Amino acid sequence: MNRANVCCFTGHRPESLYLYDEEDAVYAHIFKAVEDAIFDRYTVFMCGGCRGGDFLFGEAVVELRNIYPEIRLVCVLPFRGQAELWSGEERNRYADLLDSADEVICLNDKYQKGCMHERNRYMVDRSSLLIAAYNGTKGGTDYTLSYAKKQGLRTVNVLTVKGEISTQLSFE
Repeated sequence: MNRANVCCFTGHRPESLYLYDEEDAVYAHIFKAVEDAIFDRYTVFMCGGCRGGDFLFGEAVVELRNIYPEIRLVCVLPFRGQAELWSGEERNRYADLLDSADEVICLNDKYQKGCMHERNRYMVDRSSLLIAAYNGTKGGTDYTLSYAKKQGLRTVNVLTVKGEISTQLSFE
């Protein structure tokens, strides 16, 4: 996999992601950012498969693949069974996302401390662009965005630091 054409994603869980806007509004901006990346010759999109931002990013790639059949979705899972404690609806959405993926990579057989960060570093280390749904709060999304910038990736954030939808989706 040539990292020059690989984009990865990071985003908050739904409890933090939709504080200011509906899921559909966030999705529309994610969709546009992913399509902009396709126009910029990105063809492989890596998604962590978690609730919230990962679902939206992955689903945008799946939808856009109907228009741009050359793009691929790779789901990178931190451990097997990550969805076991989620609601039935979330588990179904997760299963649909994995079924739609072109490739699924699982990094660990079971949960272990630090496996989420390991998953995020794995994706960043194999990408040249990171698209984030980041509202300015501390946590895994903040960690991943900071790590990506330290690694020299181009980044774009679909939210402002207050959590509202960004009107400027330019690549940094």
